Amino acid sequence: MTSCKRFMLRGIGLSFLHCFLAFSCFAVSFDGTMARFDDPSYQLSWYEKSASSLEDILWQPGMSLWTPWMSLNMPNAVEWVLVFANSALWGFGLLFLFQGVTRWLPRDQHTG
Repeated sequence: MTSCKRFMLRGIGLSFLHCFLAFSCFAVSFDGTMARFDDPSYQLSWYEKSASSLEDILWQPGMSLWTPWMSLNMPNAVEWVLVFANSALWGFGLLFLFQGVTRWLPRDQHTG
């Protein structure tokens, strides 16, 4: 397998992993929010708070680009493209970071 193809497959894999993690955090956080909506005295558990915080991080920078004006005037397809482009940015960004770090790590000279 060529290095370009391997790079693309790893980047797409990390992008899918990011997308799955972001939507999972959204589901957990939404569940806690709805429980709190029904019962204002409901206290969020530690994993609901953690999922909500992680969700806020994972949706960036895409969420910063999506404005209230865009919600009213843009089709939903544009929002979904932005969601998947955000995951691709995270996936390939992490891959570049991992590859950059591994280039500077010392390699073991003994293969046996």
